[in-house]
Amino acid sequence: MNDSFQTADAPRRTEPNSSLHAHDHAQCRQLLASLSDYVDGDLAEEICAEIERHMAGCERCRIVVDTLRKTVELYHTLSEPPAALPTDVRQRLFFRLDLEPYLGHKESPA
Repeated sequence: MNDSFQTADAPRRTEPNSSLHAHDHAQCRQLLASLSDYVDGDLAEEICAEIERHMAGCERCRIVVDTLRKTVELYHTLSEPPAALPTDVRQRLFFRLDLEPYLGHKESPA
């Protein structure tokens, strides 16, 4: 269980062409580190409240959490184990979601 999510106000910055996300990504990265525990309900109540406050102002994180919840729900409805996600599809998905650091290297899709 990861209870290290911090709510210190990050300096705000504006990104070009970004109406979705105009703040420092440090809190987003902390949220992603706690995401599974949050969705599974395994975090302390005060940590969940901090994550929810962050998501209230961060549409990208709300989208990631909603997508993970829907994915888990869909997974539980499967009667057979899912096929492995091809590496190139996984790389394109992580690139599109701006999660390249979690691939272990920086690579743009072909």
